[in-house]
Amino acid sequence: MKDAYIDFNKIMQAINGTIEAVQGEQNPPAEALNQLKAAQQDIQQALSFSLSRTN
Repeated sequence: MKDAYIDFNKIMQAINGTIEAVQGEQNPPAEALNQLKAAQQDIQQALSFSLSRTN
């Protein structure tokens, strides 16, 4: 799997778009927003880890 490529930017854009869509609902489910925000943090941690491994 050394040739694997993960596009963190596209993943983050998808999560951000989903958060915006959920927030646009009249009564956005709090649990869904919490899970999406946790996913944002997970992606940021994965990106940081990935960048630290390439240096």
